Amino acid sequence: MSAISHLTLYLLLTVAVIGDIKSYRISNRLILTGLGFAFLFRLVGGKVAGIIWFLPDIVFPVVILYLLYLSGILGAGDIKLFSVICGFTNLRFIVVCMVASFLAAAAGGLVKMIVSKEFFCCMYNGIVYCRDILYGRFARYEKKGKAVSFSVYVLLGTVASDIFCYTMR
Repeated sequence: MSAISHLTLYLLLTVAVIGDIKSYRISNRLILTGLGFAFLFRLVGGKVAGIIWFLPDIVFPVVILYLLYLSGILGAGDIKLFSVICGFTNLRFIVVCMVASFLAAAAGGLVKMIVSKEFFCCMYNGIVYCRDILYGRFARYEKKGKAVSFSVYVLLGTVASDIFCYTMR
């Protein structure tokens, strides 16, 4: 990825985080703008394989995370944000980014549960939810309290993935 595409991606992610914190929504215009820029950078990059793989790359996060959306754990905007990131990068990067984002969110949730002194109650509810899924009782996850702006963790996961993938070269 070039420096300009890096800067563009981080600018788009920052705007998404600000919008998500304000309204718990990520604008579809922002997503389409991001996908447009990602395609443009692949086109200018001149590699035919990059252009050919653009559509499979942006669809991959949607297919992988669709069940989390159906269960109410993840919002559609967050999944589309992962698609934008994959449009700018590649499948290897997005897998690392997803793992890093979910680990960051887990750490953030753990800190929140400990600070609010609701650790045991939340853990019990999570275990009951997972047990119900294992027994075939699929239900949307009941959110208690304020919603989480997961785009913050997507941004943190992207930064961590950038660092990880850069050092692994």
